[in-house]
Amino acid sequence: VPRRVLVAVASAGDLRALDVEEEADGSRRALTGRDENVQVEIAQAETDMALLRHLREGRFHVLHFIGHGELDVETGQGRVYFGSADGPAQAVSGDTLASMLDGLAELRLVVLNACETARFDRREGRDPFSGVAHALVRGGLPAVGGMQLPISDRAAVAFSAALYPALAEGLPVDLAGGRGRQGVSAGEGGG
Repeated sequence: VPRRVLVAVASAGDLRALDVEEEADGSRRALTGRDENVQVEIAQAETDMALLRHLREGRFHVLHFIGHGELDVETGQGRVYFGSADGPAQAVSGDTLASMLDGLAELRLVVLNACETARFDRREGRDPFSGVAHALVRGGLPAVGGMQLPISDRAAVAFSAALYPALAEGLPVDLAGGRGRQGVSAGEGGG
């Protein structure tokens, strides 16, 4: 049975442009390089509803999100951004994204290659599941990976290039994530 992966590119209009082409192509190469049973689709996700439409139509097993994210220090909530046809970027909270993905039974892994998507507000009285990745896990997704800190385009490419071959080798998600972090360290250090 082929495994289907959606690489969703969310280029948020008024935010810093990302090198999404290199990351999307690198993700495709990493995903298909070792396993002919992996099908990768790269799609623009200008809005959260466009992302949901792609996921529903394609019945994907893995979502690889490329875009912007942050932890709002005022509210303590994590969010990702989508482009908007009307201009400014559209912020979508982790809870909203989790609600959107609820019911997609085929979806087994979400990789959030976006800044601060695995960060949560550690202040007393704040929800420890306030980050985007945490909200997705709480929402019932079996496996979610995100970034705790801001991440460069180069580091995002290095992470994917190391993560997906490790998954193809059969490593569990947590160990494959460790390989992804090693890839970032090696890539950012020039090695």
